[in-house]
Amino acid sequence: MKRTQGACHESPCKIGATNQALFGKPLEEAIRQSNGQIPHPVQMCCNVIEENIETEGIYKVNVATRKPEEYARQVDTCQAKMNDRDVHEVASLLKGFLNRLPIPLCLPTSYP
Repeated sequence: MKRTQGACHESPCKIGATNQALFGKPLEEAIRQSNGQIPHPVQMCCNVIEENIETEGIYKVNVATRKPEEYARQVDTCQAKMNDRDVHEVASLLKGFLNRLPIPLCLPTSYP
C-alpha cells in the first residue's frame, strides 16, 4: 500500500481550530468550531487524498476498524500526523467523519 508523502499535512489545528471533538457533530457545528473553515479532519484527509489521487481504489480498500477509530481520536485532539498514514486509512477516516454526521450530506430525497 502506498504511504502518503510530502509536507501537505500541516495540521489546520494551528489555524485557530479548537481542540473539541468534531466527529459525530452536526456539520454546522464542526464548521463553527473550525472558525467558519472546512473542519480540520476533512481538510487533512482531502490534502492526503489529493496528493495520492492516482492510487487505485482509494475509497474501496477496507481498513481495520480499530485504526480509523484511533486516527479519529488523534485528529480530534490535533495530534494526528498524516505523513505516515496509508492513503486508504486516510480515506477511511474521511468516510468515518462523513458517516458519523447526524444529518447526512445527501438526504435520501436527493436520490432518484
